[in-house]
Amino acid sequence: MQKQITPEIVDINVCDELNVYPNPSEGIFLVKYSLDKEFETAEIKFTSSDGKNVESYKLTELASEIKINCKSCITGSYLITLYTNGEILCSCAVHINK
Repeated sequence: MQKQITPEIVDINVCDELNVYPNPSEGIFLVKYSLDKEFETAEIKFTSSDGKNVESYKLTELASEIKINCKSCITGSYLITLYTNGEILCSCAVHINK
């Protein structure tokens, strides 16, 4: 059984590895990420405020941009978390307003 990890929420302006916009949004976010070193595995997870995984994105480049489309998600707070080698590197709170 996989251990549930609750990342520390940091202010979006403090999280240097992630740039998420617009925030708040109606359900579509652009996520720019940058990693300063090589990694074995990296992914971005989009989770609801109760910890349920909404979407996961495997990363293969040191820097790029992904689009998260969650138009079907309800209004509320969510987390976008960047993992490298299974450990949390950075996490940012985002908000969906409909």
